Amino acid sequence: MEALAEKYPSLDNLVAFVRSLDADGETPDSEKRFNDLVRRLRSDSALAKDRLQELSAWPGNAVRAWVAASAGAIIGRDALPILEALLGDPDPTVQQIALASVLSLDRESLRRHLPELRSRLRSGYNRKSPSGGLLQIVWAILRLQDGDSLPDLRILSKRSDVPEWLQRNAEIAIEYLEQGPQAVFERIRSHDHNNVLFSCRLAWRIGSKDAQAALSQCADEAPDDDCRQTCHRFKDALEKEWCLHDPPYWNVRLPY
Repeated sequence: MEALAEKYPSLDNLVAFVRSLDADGETPDSEKRFNDLVRRLRSDSALAKDRLQELSAWPGNAVRAWVAASAGAIIGRDALPILEALLGDPDPTVQQIALASVLSLDRESLRRHLPELRSRLRSGYNRKSPSGGLLQIVWAILRLQDGDSLPDLRILSKRSDVPEWLQRNAEIAIEYLEQGPQAVFERIRSHDHNNVLFSCRLAWRIGSKDAQAALSQCADEAPDDDCRQTCHRFKDALEKEWCLHDPPYWNVRLPY
């Protein structure tokens, strides 16, 4: 145990590493150091969990954000209790990172946190994020097919303190949950210009032949070049994804 303690990363080692990232950004050297830290932490998973648990309550937001981003890579599903606790972190950016990590590890575990997430659609907004952290919640609700969130999405679609594009995204999410994928495809086919990016992203995640047909029609017939190019990129990306995985693609990183 003494030998293990000598080589095992201490809390001070980990905090110093995170602070160096905060100061210098990610570099090839920091990636190498991170991989070395992961290897050493994995040599004792129980101790790694203890270290991460302590760091998840650290006063510095950057340290907690690092835990939210990295715990899953270090201890896998054992990180879920830590990450779920960070969904309620006082810093909205930490909340967002934790949400992405929980979705990646086990999206079904997110269902018990839906009441809290829905409440943010009604009143929350992270000013440090372009979407206020709310678009990520909308995607989580779509991914979970959570029809019980419809009243909260309707509130979001009418909130005057959020960007207009976010209100429109909420409207599309409502249509999808109420009417199904065809409502999204119809928006693409009918050239709903102001919402083409979100609609294409949702169609790509659905990944069906009808989605491909709508994207193809838009790529050929949309009246403006920007929309044609956007639809063409998503159509090509969808056809490439078909060669790799069967749809839907909720667990796959968006191509654009």
